[in-house]
Amino acid sequence: MNIRVPITIDGFADETTFPGVVNFYLKDYAGRKIHFVNNTSIVTKLNISAAHSFPIKDLIPCEMIRTWKDETRMKLVEVNTNAPCGIQDINGNTIFIISEKPFT
Repeated sequence: MNIRVPITIDGFADETTFPGVVNFYLKDYAGRKIHFVNNTSIVTKLNISAAHSFPIKDLIPCEMIRTWKDETRMKLVEVNTNAPCGIQDINGNTIFIISEKPFT
C-alpha cells in the first residue's frame, strides 16, 4: 500500500540541470532528519526554483511496509522510499521507521 509521507525541501543542490536537484529531508520516529538529494520532478509537483523561499513542505509517495505501536503506544510506520519513485537517502538507504502522522 502506498502512502504519502511529509518532507521538507530545504533548498536546491543543483539548479544548472533541468529540472533541477533539491535537498530535502523527512523525520524518523525519533525526530532525526534523514537527508535526500533528488530531481525536483520526482520530489514535488510544485514548480519551484532556487528563487523560492525555503523551506517548502510537501509529500512523497512511499510504500508502507508495516505498522505497529511501540511500548509507549506511539504508532510507527515502516516505509520504503524506493517504491514507487526510486528515492534513496544520501547513504543509499530506502527503509525508514517514522511516526504515524496524517498521511494522504
